[in-house]
Amino acid sequence: MPEIKRITSPQNPLVREAAKLLRGREGNGPFLIEGPNLFKAALRRGSNGSVERIFFTEDFYKNNKPYLESAFSEAPAADLYELSPHAFGKLCDTETPQGIAAIARCEPGRLDYFDLPKGPVVVFDGVSDPGNLGTMIRTADASGASGVIVLEGTCDVFGPKALRASAGSVFNIPIMHSKRENVLEELKAMGIRIAATVPEGGEDLYNVKLVPPLAIVFGNESKGVGKEFMAQADLVVSVPVRGGAESLNVAAAAAVLLYEALRQGVTDPL
Repeated sequence: MPEIKRITSPQNPLVREAAKLLRGREGNGPFLIEGPNLFKAALRRGSNGSVERIFFTEDFYKNNKPYLESAFSEAPAADLYELSPHAFGKLCDTETPQGIAAIARCEPGRLDYFDLPKGPVVVFDGVSDPGNLGTMIRTADASGASGVIVLEGTCDVFGPKALRASAGSVFNIPIMHSKRENVLEELKAMGIRIAATVPEGGEDLYNVKLVPPLAIVFGNESKGVGKEFMAQADLVVSVPVRGGAESLNVAAAAAVLLYEALRQGVTDPL
């Protein structure tokens, strides 16, 4: 097993460097994950993720020694650090630290690598709430989407709140970051239909074909899908609202749309 280095000071340069990732990251750079669930997801066989540094408290190591030593073997190149409770607290975005955190990376996705017959491509065009974004990535994963495209102006997929809401699904499904014009060109060149979602005024989702090859675009919570995608959309679709609610939250609408796409793909595959 690799050497475990011990850090007691919260001012240690490695601790401070890792803590900065809670506030943001650069490009496709590393990000900080916290808690055993995300840690397990990053190391799961077939994961898109990799782990570079692992931080844990003495208590967590004592209570989970067999699991951790097995996990260390799954990330043989990772550096291991046992932190004092005070130092570990600097790496936590939650009120109750869970005793383990890590610096991870996620392999960038590419549209030409997506398994397009499997399910729709899910496009996020300016989604601003990290809880919504993480929840929709979890739904995309659960419903069998072929991949996710995150456009500029969307909040960080790998920020702490989005990561927690995704429940580890960021490591299960290909995630591609791109500019609008580039994605539009690629989708059209590959013969992928574009379905833009709107709160109201679109075609009823139960009256339209949502089978692959298809990209479903979800927009900003207040402004909706951007004009570029609206202008190029092959289909504009809405979730019907029968009660007194004005509309559905974008994450709830995504769940309805993606599971209807799953149902159609299973019962009426192209």
